[in-house]
Amino acid sequence: MKHRIISGMMLLTAVVFQTACSNDEDYSISTSAVVSSITTDDAAVTAISATTYGTIQDLSGLASSSYQVGSVYSTSGDPTQGGTRQIGAIDENGKVSAQLSGLAEGTTYYYATFVTLQGKVTKYGEVKSFVATDADVATQAATDITACSALLSGQAQGVNDILASTAVGFKYALSEEEVPTGVDVALDEANGNFSTTVKSLLPGTTYYYAAYTKVGDGFILGNIQSFTTASQSMEYVDLGLSVLWAKYNLGAEKENENGLLLGYGDQTFYNRSTSNDDYTPWDIAGTDDDVLASLDIDGDAKMKSKMPTIDQVEELISKTTQDVVTVDGVDGIRFTAKNGNSIFLPMGSYWSGTINEINDAYSKTLKVAAEGASAGLSQRALQLAIRSVRQEEPVEEGITIRNYNAVQGDIEGNGNYRFDIYNEWDGSGTGTDDTSVLIRSEVDFKESISATFTITGIGNTECQATMIFADGTWGCQNWGYNDNGEGSVMIKGDGTYTVTLHGAGSGIAIFAIDFIGLSNAVGAENINVKLNTCVMDDWGTKLPFDNTKLVTGDIEKNGNFRADIYNEWDGSGASSDETCGVDRSKVNFDKRIGVTFAISGIGDAECDATMIFADGTWGTQNWGYNADGTGSVHVKGDGIYTMTLAGAGSGIAIFAIDFLGLSEAVGMDKVKVRISSIRVE
Repeated sequence: MKHRIISGMMLLTAVVFQTACSNDEDYSISTSAVVSSITTDDAAVTAISATTYGTIQDLSGLASSSYQVGSVYSTSGDPTQGGTRQIGAIDENGKVSAQLSGLAEGTTYYYATFVTLQGKVTKYGEVKSFVATDADVATQAATDITACSALLSGQAQGVNDILASTAVGFKYALSEEEVPTGVDVALDEANGNFSTTVKSLLPGTTYYYAAYTKVGDGFILGNIQSFTTASQSMEYVDLGLSVLWAKYNLGAEKENENGLLLGYGDQTFYNRSTSNDDYTPWDIAGTDDDVLASLDIDGDAKMKSKMPTIDQVEELISKTTQDVVTVDGVDGIRFTAKNGNSIFLPMGSYWSGTINEINDAYSKTLKVAAEGASAGLSQRALQLAIRSVRQEEPVEEGITIRNYNAVQGDIEGNGNYRFDIYNEWDGSGTGTDDTSVLIRSEVDFKESISATFTITGIGNTECQATMIFADGTWGCQNWGYNDNGEGSVMIKGDGTYTVTLHGAGSGIAIFAIDFIGLSNAVGAENINVKLNTCVMDDWGTKLPFDNTKLVTGDIEKNGNFRADIYNEWDGSGASSDETCGVDRSKVNFDKRIGVTFAISGIGDAECDATMIFADGTWGTQNWGYNADGTGSVHVKGDGIYTMTLAGAGSGIAIFAIDFLGLSEAVGMDKVKVRISSIRVE
């Protein structure tokens, strides 16, 4: 039985099937889209030569021996009829280039990109033209460079006689070799000296660019130069949601700018393919495939920018009010939160990092239109904007806070205003670990528990505020306002306040803050409360600490993980006043010394942690783990922990935290420790 591939135009058009014939031949006919598109792009020219460019999609599944690509050219208007064929090259992205030589100066040439399959059938892109000319163009240094823009300038020579038919502009890309096929910035008028400001650039990124002159579809490229945009610390807005929202779009420095538009998951940032196959077909928000993962737009922030998930998009829509407004001539929607903060998004569509689970040709989006904001879908190959999100900065001290779970208002209908942190009894729905502001297991105090909060929307109104509280055993309780300030505070207008309750407790049965009569006074709809910190056993004097001087790792090569604050003996280099993150002269205590630290990267791993300590006189010392908690704590996964050591002392001889066996258990490179506070009393 013979097998034969039928060629002709069937090779360029559509599904694989087999048919059995009455004779002994089987015809295996390929009807899948071998070539889905072919385009002719610009040409770079001199007086006697040119490099033509084009794009062919998609030959990636074929052996290179089964096709030829290149450019066909002639001085007639249709080079596909009898023109000269110049074989070229094609790269992995379908970009075709061909080198033409022996041209006549001043002559107009017509050209088209071509592909020939199996030596049988040829398909062409559109016909374009260029003039072979020795005109020169110089690229000048970029100026006025910001995080997302730069002023580019160029100078054209020898084009005055053809200026009426000449175009000028710039091409830029992220690598020098990509400049000829890079982003094209064409100017409206051709002058000998020309310049323009390019916008929507990536912050902290090196760009390569060249000025050009262009006659027809052929451009004369000037010398290639480069510039690096400034870094950007993206400003984020607290809308009282599960994440903070960026004030500007990616590639923008003003709220009315669209910024950079790109395909879903395009980490090259300048892929302009119209095929969904060239874009990521899965969820990318917060992963290594997130387009923001390779960018540094967060400055010194500990939390990093990410694309929003569709859940975060829907939260933005449902938990803010939206108004169609115009900002500096740009129409868009202002999203205003209950706390009075707002962000403006220009009209258009914005990527989430969530793929459509039904058809992955589409990703989920935020649509901002005149009729309102809504969640939507867009094909992955479309070029859309990105408005990033990130988590709140972690508190230096205290326990995990999830303000997005807060329920607040006149919950009991008695004219008070309540901020519910955890409550099983008033119907607020905050009575579980998943729905509460705090995580109950993190609440464990021996002396006191303090909550610092910010209240807005009340102007200069005054009221009494009290911590409604019972720990998990109902042993430590408070239920009303106390003039002595125990578990209470007097509110005197918008501001930040702290309320402290003394006692010992573990877990939470009820935790809320009641503002007496405040809903009656100003209206519950006008008020917003945010919990800033919840700190346990807040005592003594807090000493500032510079975490850039903290030395960490498996310093003694024994499988432990050590965080060295000051140490002359283990070779860590943390052995002088200059290398110590705390002012040793202020380490003076009569009762105790304590350290609060945050640890991350260990997941659910557990270990014993101990304060390796000796004061300056070696009078107060600790060298090992103590089950009674003296200078020790048991670490259970990522979190914030405190250990204290009783005694009296002055200065430091040695001060470190040893996490026993942790380097061996999870790997030294994974563990991150940050000192939240050092306290002395």
